[in-house]
Amino acid sequence: MIGLVGKPSAGKSTFFNAATAFARQRDDSETVLGGATMAPHPFTTIDPNNGFCLLPAPQDSCPEEDYEGDLTFGSTHGRNNHGRRLIPMLLRDVAGLVPNAYQGRGRGNKFLHDLTGADVLVHVLDASGTADSEGNTVGVEADGTPGAGASHPLHDLAWIRNELIEWLYTNIMFKWDTIQRKGRSKLSLMFSGYGQTEAVTRTVFDEVERFLEEAEHRERALDRLEQWDAGDLHRLISAFLGVRFPMALALNKYDLTSAKRNVEDILNALP
Repeated sequence: MIGLVGKPSAGKSTFFNAATAFARQRDDSETVLGGATMAPHPFTTIDPNNGFCLLPAPQDSCPEEDYEGDLTFGSTHGRNNHGRRLIPMLLRDVAGLVPNAYQGRGRGNKFLHDLTGADVLVHVLDASGTADSEGNTVGVEADGTPGAGASHPLHDLAWIRNELIEWLYTNIMFKWDTIQRKGRSKLSLMFSGYGQTEAVTRTVFDEVERFLEEAEHRERALDRLEQWDAGDLHRLISAFLGVRFPMALALNKYDLTSAKRNVEDILNALP
């Protein structure tokens, strides 16, 4: 499943409707039925919208790739411009995230729990930067620059990732005394509860331990959780989320004047 994240009014529902239109098309016309409600104000989406989009099949996953005969292989959902068959993928559009959602603001933890089943996230960014962090439009100045209170998309990218980290951090800290007492196995079990295999969790743990040993000369740090502080746990959670929720960016509102400069900033800031 792909989860769509972003602040309110960033364009998640617009993205969702465009990506899932094929699955809502009527046979007798070009009218698209259903879909997510769209409006230029925060919290148009409350409950998650679920639909199917089409994606190219992964490399080496189609039977025709290993076949050298004359048979023609069909494809239920067609093929893309490069000839790769298209497969349906569940897409979930959730309510917009606001700062401190992990503390209960906006849709709070309900939003974050709605994403637990996602395999990958698409962060829909308002590239124009013409709204504040809560999705309220602030407009533009005469020279085309965003008005007072506008949130730069790089700022949105940072605080939304931080919300995911703090959400998981808060959940783990709720049971931290038990985790410290039972050790590595209990901590691993907590992380595995977020839809990741024990093997992957163990790999993340090993990488963080290796870093702590090389950078801070702390051997087998995960066997000494009583010595951990908030920074250690945040580092571990950040590493885990990078594996658990790979994130792609979708830049919306690029047609607005202010977006050009912001997109350049994003390209320069990200590897």
